[in-house]
Amino acid sequence: MIKFGTDGWRGIIGEDFTFENLRKITDAFAKYILEQKKKPKILIGYDRRFLSERYAEFVARRLEQYGFFIYLFEKYVPTPLVSWGVKNKGMDNGIIITASHNPYYYNGFKIKNKFGAGISTEETKKIESFL
Repeated sequence: MIKFGTDGWRGIIGEDFTFENLRKITDAFAKYILEQKKKPKILIGYDRRFLSERYAEFVARRLEQYGFFIYLFEKYVPTPLVSWGVKNKGMDNGIIITASHNPYYYNGFKIKNKFGAGISTEETKKIESFL
């Protein structure tokens, strides 16, 4: 079962955090955002964890299939840079592939709002409803 926590979802790489579950999360996120905006602009970043770059590319390609405009960082970045970029580039949301403070064998899908802040519990519940 996929359950959101602070700003998004985290799981153990290869157990919970798989491409299949990442597809489900990405699709739920896309459906939620498309209720609010037709051509959303999303900034995507990733950290140095195992497979983070591939996970970020996967999310970017999936969201492009929904008609999103995607800006994907070319190399790993810290989470605050994604937050800053969302606000300063006028993006609708940001996603960073990171598990933050969790152990190295975790990864995550963290969502930033248009101000670069983490999304609210109310918003995560709405996204979860699309799973």
